[in-house]
Amino acid sequence: MSYDPETQLVTWTKNNQTNYFFFDADTGVLVTPLYNSFSNAQIGHDTYTFVLGVSGDGVKSITESYGLACRMSGGEFTNTGSSYYTRFMAVKDPAGGADRLVLIYNDRIYSGITIKNTAGTALTIAGIKNSKTVVAYRNGEIVCALASDKATIGTSGSKFM
Repeated sequence: MSYDPETQLVTWTKNNQTNYFFFDADTGVLVTPLYNSFSNAQIGHDTYTFVLGVSGDGVKSITESYGLACRMSGGEFTNTGSSYYTRFMAVKDPAGGADRLVLIYNDRIYSGITIKNTAGTALTIAGIKNSKTVVAYRNGEIVCALASDKATIGTSGSKFM
């Protein structure tokens, strides 16, 4: 088994087949495919997500989550209809600190993000659906910026650009 912090891929071989899952060492977030095979080095959609080091009866490691049916693949943006490739989450800090914001996007886990609309107003994860735009920043750099073709991101049938 090996881990590459650049790609966030944990790789192992079993029965002559290479398998993968994604891991962010900063937050302890581990993402495995729900429908895709472990033999595909992509996060895919509708995943199992865990936060290592968070435990206890009734303790949820993911306190908030909001998914968008869109993805970036091979440099091309796609609206996916109902498959949530882009997911914003608040996850528990195993050390007991404040929840940490995470973005799963483009086969990568981005930790330490801030979320705003294009006017620069801070958004909560719950507030994303009521905004027309969402921009995720990490270390002051834009990681992902999306806008809905409807009144809000949460409007049924929204397509993203």
